[in-house]
Amino acid sequence: PVPRLFAASRPLLEMREQWGARYTKRFAHRKLRWQPLLGSALMNWHHSAGVSPLIVSELQAHLLLVFNIEAKVSEKQLHAAQLAWEGQQAESSGSTLAHWACALDVLIAAGGPLERIDREDAEPAIVAKSAPSREGLVDLCSLGLLAASGGWSLLMGSCATESRQAKADKDTIAPSIDAAVVRLVKRWHVLSATELLAKLARYPQSLEISGGAASESSAAAFAAVRGAASQGDAEVRERLRTLCERGYIRVESANGETVEADDLAAQALDSR
Repeated sequence: PVPRLFAASRPLLEMREQWGARYTKRFAHRKLRWQPLLGSALMNWHHSAGVSPLIVSELQAHLLLVFNIEAKVSEKQLHAAQLAWEGQQAESSGSTLAHWACALDVLIAAGGPLERIDREDAEPAIVAKSAPSREGLVDLCSLGLLAASGGWSLLMGSCATESRQAKADKDTIAPSIDAAVVRLVKRWHVLSATELLAKLARYPQSLEISGGAASESSAAAFAAVRGAASQGDAEVRERLRTLCERGYIRVESANGETVEADDLAAQALDSR
């Protein structure tokens, strides 16, 4: 049974069951054994500066979902709930919950969504770094498997703090945005900046073409595109600059003149 503290994880577990059912139906001869450290989830993190897409391990997703319900959780509560979920006795915990501890350490690292409060007059506790909006701290977008490189990571998307991790995150999402922009331009031929951002925010439904259900990896890529568009034009503008340099698209100003790639990167998208 799912402990009360992890009640918000039920939708994630339902997604996992659906994924498993589709997998076993397609590969009936294989035996599926779910490994939380190899599972990944795409989430939108609501914070004071806006919304950022996160790609997290399944364990990190469970931890984040706790704070859609609870504003503050003591480490003792968290530890007890983890033990209960894994069906272990407290005296035998030892290093058996190291995977949970590692997942939490990443979430409370600099730039992460959680924070550890450790004062002498109170027991250690975990809180969200910024007060969640009425939508909650995070939205669960999709569940899948991590890439073959393995491990687990926290991808912070377009956060305010620039770092090597943030650059790696942008590099991860960039191909998805590029593909979406090119597909939209091929579909609609001419789009204003406002129209392009609006269609990216509704991608892939904005293509208005029929098709089968998206795979888990495709769903994650689509959600990353929508997340980038929802944060304004900065990331989209950078991708347009790159696509212009590579000759995939051409951007024109309101008077019909071609906008050079360098000029595009230096200014906001013209909404006219």
